[in-house]
Amino acid sequence: MKSVFKRLIGRRLGEFAKAERGATAVEFAFVGIPFFWIFMVIFETGTMLFAEYSIQASVQQASRLIRTGQATNNALTEQQFKTEICNLASLVIDCTNVKVYVNNYPSFTALKNNMPSVDVIATSPPNYAVGGSLQSSVVVATYDWTFATPFMGGYNGTIGFGNINSGTARRLVGITIFRNEPF
Repeated sequence: MKSVFKRLIGRRLGEFAKAERGATAVEFAFVGIPFFWIFMVIFETGTMLFAEYSIQASVQQASRLIRTGQATNNALTEQQFKTEICNLASLVIDCTNVKVYVNNYPSFTALKNNMPSVDVIATSPPNYAVGGSLQSSVVVATYDWTFATPFMGGYNGTIGFGNINSGTARRLVGITIFRNEPF
């Protein structure tokens, strides 16, 4: 009886091992999930880098208003200046989460010695001091990008793109430093 049972089980296992129906679905399950995850990481990384470039370009463009004295002469408010930055960068970011820091110093040396870190700028109340003619100025805009793709920011402190909020987000920064024109 045991030999009949062994032969029957052995034959069924052999048939199961030779069967190819459903093999493609199983192989796709093994390969498909990592493939789509890598595809999502590449797509989100590209979008995030585009957002950072947009922030940088918009900060440089909006800063021309300060550099040329238009912000001072037209009494441009902090909200109006932030709106100028957001008009260019709002394609890929939510402008309600953008923080803008504008400050002026008598010289570049004073700017170097007194410039706060980007983390302090992003977590402090906004500062908006455009300065006068021939003063050194700095404009910083920050945006915290929250990852949509799982594990993109790292996992349990491992290497990833995240640099804030325990690796769940990345702080994007646009910065420009210049000397105001004589106006």
